[in-house]
Formats: sequence, structure tokens, C-alpha cells
Amino acid sequence: EDAHNMRLAIRNHKGLGGPITLEGHNMKLGRGGIREIEFFTQTRQLISGGRDASLRERATVCGLSKLATRGWITKDVAHTLSTHYRAHRIIEHRLQMMHDAQTHSLPSSGEGFVRLACLMDRSEADLRNEIRNRLESVNELIEGFFVGTPNNAGAFSEVDGSNEGAENIVVGWPAYP
Repeated sequence: EDAHNMRLAIRNHKGLGGPITLEGHNMKLGRGGIREIEFFTQTRQLISGGRDASLRERATVCGLSKLATRGWITKDVAHTLSTHYRAHRIIEHRLQMMHDAQTHSLPSSGEGFVRLACLMDRSEADLRNEIRNRLESVNELIEGFFVGTPNNAGAFSEVDGSNEGAENIVVGWPAYP
């Protein structure tokens, strides 16, 4: 709950709440963005890393992999978040190339999206669909962890059984208030 409240406070402070809209969306701090994946990974590591030192990993993708290997999240969740994390980082880098500056916000104009799509070797429509789908996927997975929505509770309780202690703990998470 504390971690979730911190996420909401960051959103409010940065003015990044509300529905996911592509124009001007912040790929780092916005809903479904890079920071959400990092926050999810780090929160899971905090919860379980005290008992299991092998989970203490600085890199996000490696952290997700270790969490899945040790049975704290499903391999599907680790794969999905890792794939989206890498794709988000590529978008972030292309945005920075376009502006020759440290930026994380998607273009606010159609012309900007066309330019970004060219850098990504995609059509504008395909790029928009890919970005929206990834942002919504990440948002749904992350919200499912922090607020335990009925649609996502199972994604975090289906551990692979390789870590019996993890399984006993994780199975109870969806029932927490």
C-alpha cells in the first residue's frame, strides 16, 4: 500500500494521472511507462529480497528474470514486462535523438509521430498502436499488482512451484486489502 501510494504521489506531483493518451505522453514517468516497470521490479525485490539475496539485482530486466526464476512472478509476466521495458527504452532513445536532448515525452503533433515512426521503421498508425498496446499492457499488469484487480490477481499468484516459500506468500497477495 505504501508503494502504491508513492506511485500515486509521483503521478500527482508530475501531473501524469488520468487516462493514457499518446500525444505528449511521458514514456518514462507516465502510466505504463519505464518507471512503472522499474518500480514494480524494485518493489517485488524489496518484498522478497530480504529472504533471498539472489534477487538483489540493479538491472530491471535481470531483476525480472531472477524474480521469475525464483518463482516470485510468472515467467509470462517477466517476459512481457521485459519486452515492453526494452521497447519503451528504444522509443525513449529515438525521442532523444529527434530532439537532441534528454526528453521522455512522445510528440504532441501528428508530424512528430510521423518523424518518430520513420526512425522506428514503422507506419505512424502501427507505431501508435504498438505504443498504446504496450502502455496499456504495462499499466494493467502493474495496477493488478498494486491494487489487486480481479482480472490480474492470478498473474501474480501463479508461481511455478520452484520456490515453495514464495508460493505460500504470493498466493495470499490478492486477498490483501
